[in-house]
Amino acid sequence: MYYAGNWSRLQSSFGFIRRSGYFLIQIYAPCGLTVMLSWISFCIPRDATAARTVLGITSVLTITTILNMLNTAMPKVSYVKAIDWYLIVSFVFVVGVLVEYTFVLYVANVHNKRLKRSMIEQEIQEAEEDHQISRPAMNGYIPRKYRHNSHDYDHDSPIIPESYFTFSNKSKHPAHIFAKDQS
Repeated sequence: MYYAGNWSRLQSSFGFIRRSGYFLIQIYAPCGLTVMLSWISFCIPRDATAARTVLGITSVLTITTILNMLNTAMPKVSYVKAIDWYLIVSFVFVVGVLVEYTFVLYVANVHNKRLKRSMIEQEIQEAEEDHQISRPAMNGYIPRKYRHNSHDYDHDSPIIPESYFTFSNKSKHPAHIFAKDQS
């Protein structure tokens, strides 16, 4: 039950202003710069695997450290704060860079395997067209390019002994050699 009348009351108003400088300097700026730094890996050549991997992993670890630092400094609440969403999106961007590089390597591997396969098939096809490869049959047939005549030898070859040339060029009889030795 309330009584009608003039009652005195006290009215107050509080204005809270959060200083955002700490969060801008300690959380937002480092996260934004880390995400931009991870995007530099798009400019690094695909062959520089170590550089791109180190840049990606370092960025992921930096975002994770900032997220853990923030969660230990802030009070525990049952809802997701705006700064948490910012850090989660930053983390997804950085992980996306690593996933993109993995995808690029996979596509390059598939392309290289197809290219090698087509080159090998082309070489085989050219060899078959140019040389008409035929293997010796079971009946002993040897293609002309694999045949060697026994009388086709090189006179300048060191394999044939020098005495052969002496007998074949000078005379059929080696008598003249012995005649020189006796005098």
